[in-house]
Amino acid sequence: MSPPHDLLISGGASQTMTTIEPHHRPPATEFPTALPAASARPKANLLDVIVNSVFAGMVPWIVHGFLSGPGRFELAAWTCFGLSLTLFLLTNRHAGKRRILPLEVFDIAWFVLLIGVGYVASDAQIDWFEDWSGELSFGALAAFVFIGILRRRPFTLAYAKRETPPEMWTSPLFISISTRISLVWGLSFVFGALSSLAGYLFNHGGNTFWTGWVLQIAANLFALAFTEWYPQWKRATVLQRVGKPTEPPASAFALVIWVPGFLAVVGIAGILTDAVSTSTGAWISGISALVWVRMNSELRRRAAAAAAAGTPSATRAG
Repeated sequence: MSPPHDLLISGGASQTMTTIEPHHRPPATEFPTALPAASARPKANLLDVIVNSVFAGMVPWIVHGFLSGPGRFELAAWTCFGLSLTLFLLTNRHAGKRRILPLEVFDIAWFVLLIGVGYVASDAQIDWFEDWSGELSFGALAAFVFIGILRRRPFTLAYAKRETPPEMWTSPLFISISTRISLVWGLSFVFGALSSLAGYLFNHGGNTFWTGWVLQIAANLFALAFTEWYPQWKRATVLQRVGKPTEPPASAFALVIWVPGFLAVVGIAGILTDAVSTSTGAWISGISALVWVRMNSELRRRAAAAAAAGTPSATRAG
């Protein structure tokens, strides 16, 4: 994932976006057009990219959603605790060079709490937790995110600070970007809670394939796409505002490029779980796959045209 640190343009804490106007530009030394390029840092391996992604912190919650069900409360809690602890150890294996991620700590604490509930709660109480596990989990995540925003410590700051020079940490734009990204994640968790609640209410006490899995994962994938897209878009638009040379702002097309591929997987998963008929799942997967191929072909065409014109491409095929 492209971290916000490569996309910042502030020269210090005293500089705010509202004071930068085209008719009164600061000297070039106070307004660098870019921070040190990512290529200047040691190249991260695939494992580093995965475990340092915001989405990695969501994986235990997604797994918990799949495992949760009647008679599986303790299994789900213990499995997700082990997964959270593993991710924490992988992410912080070089503790002297990395910052502890609050989301990972929260993951471990939440599943330890669920394990404790499994030991002390009665069977009736366990049944209640199983019925409302989705709403409770997403509600807890949303509270975690919004409390961090209110404290002016959005949880995505920790991810950005791992890769960003310390002199940028107090930059108003740096903090603003992380706050907006955290806000979108928080709203995705609220959406997940409402989706889970709708499935419970309209399916007579049971979640459905669509409200319990598809919509919740889709909300997380949108938040992940926003995390990738927003920093570059913000940087480019502010640079354009002050008349600085920059690549074009990333297209909002990047926010939905994942949808066809996701729906293709949904169609297959629906068939395997009997959530949809074979014909319906085949239509969903087939049409989505064709749309995905067409969208990526268009992105490659745009990239080739931008390269021929000598302009950096704002989007990439994938």
